[in-house]
Amino acid sequence: MGCIIFQMLTGKTPFHDTNEYRVFEKIIKCSYEIPSSVENDASHLIQSLLKTDPSSRLGSKETGGFDELRNHPFFDVINWKNLSDQEPPRIAKRILTLDDDGYATFRQKKGIQRLQCSDPDDVDGYGLSITMSDEERLRRLDLQTKTKWDSYSTGGLILKQGALQKKRGLSLKVRYFLLTDTPKLVYIDPDTMELKGEIPWSDKMQTEVKTFKVFFIHVPGRTYHLIDKTGNAIKWCKKIEEVKEHFMTHPE
Repeated sequence: MGCIIFQMLTGKTPFHDTNEYRVFEKIIKCSYEIPSSVENDASHLIQSLLKTDPSSRLGSKETGGFDELRNHPFFDVINWKNLSDQEPPRIAKRILTLDDDGYATFRQKKGIQRLQCSDPDDVDGYGLSITMSDEERLRRLDLQTKTKWDSYSTGGLILKQGALQKKRGLSLKVRYFLLTDTPKLVYIDPDTMELKGEIPWSDKMQTEVKTFKVFFIHVPGRTYHLIDKTGNAIKWCKKIEEVKEHFMTHPE
């Protein structure tokens, strides 16, 4: 079970090497590394399952049986009592990996070029420019007051916004994200209109494009797994990097 969860979350098996002999050696020694992108609850569950001694594995009789396994925080989103009555999640179509050479070059440049400007709710665009004039910013702020998202911006101008799927463990929920020029990156439940959280902003924040639709936002202590069903993950990442670069070079 630990191997299955590891592969589902990382896309590869926990034990791999250049040849079968070395793989076998790793299996015997239970030698594996969990990527930093795996969340803490999932990482803890994998480590609790992938042990050479069967009696020490979570779920064994010695560790409390299946009840202890089901009670692990990784499975908090599962209703075990009505599991057989629940609709199974849909199997997503395979997505080809994005050739992100251009994205890597973009991040390596000392100065990030201004991205093509578009309305913040344009899913195919990069959103508003962070370097617009004061007059244009005031004009945009006035327009923004007429939208239902203005109250969540706390005085900032929304540069890019859109619905993303936020994955945590086995949970997958739709959240509406707002990137503002303060800078802030907040997300809202679009059904209840409740502010659900904010991704901590810092110079250590890093974005990572995984596919056309999937991207990660790494912050100290956590990685946010996000899915843009419109296939514009790289545009979110570029916009976040543009704003981050701007505030690193213009800290005022």
